[in-house]
Amino acid sequence: LHSEGGVASRELSCRGLLSEGFHMPLIARIALGEHWRKTPDAQRQNYIALFSAFVLKTYGPHLGSFEPANFLVIDAIEKGKVDRLVRTQIAQNNGPPLEAGWRIRMVNGTPKIVDVVVGGVSMTLTQRREFQSIMRRDGIDGLLELLRARTEMLSVESSATDS
Repeated sequence: LHSEGGVASRELSCRGLLSEGFHMPLIARIALGEHWRKTPDAQRQNYIALFSAFVLKTYGPHLGSFEPANFLVIDAIEKGKVDRLVRTQIAQNNGPPLEAGWRIRMVNGTPKIVDVVVGGVSMTLTQRREFQSIMRRDGIDGLLELLRARTEMLSVESSATDS
């Protein structure tokens, strides 16, 4: 991440890192949970695209607000047979350091983030709980519409704050 250009520049760099560094298809699949198998392939592909855009627009601004020099790796521990949890502290200007864990898995020889844990709360499992409720109530079409609406709302908000 480059610190020149301020928060907007870091956010753009961060979105690129999120896009490249996160294993979005796997995270999307985990977040959909038991409904993945029942979802037709065309809707799965649409869901992955919308989910990815939603995650990039949701988390890009948060991560982009941190200076790269403020990230400190504490340790890395094995999680299960294929994952490692890289624990970090992120110094904040207005408060105590934020502790974040990055669950990493090797995918085709490249390390990819498959989950982020902040304050002991998993991003992926939090999304799964929310998505399960939506799927039970509104099905895949309802979830796709919600992701589309949230992504569009985040686009409008970021455009308004960029001006």
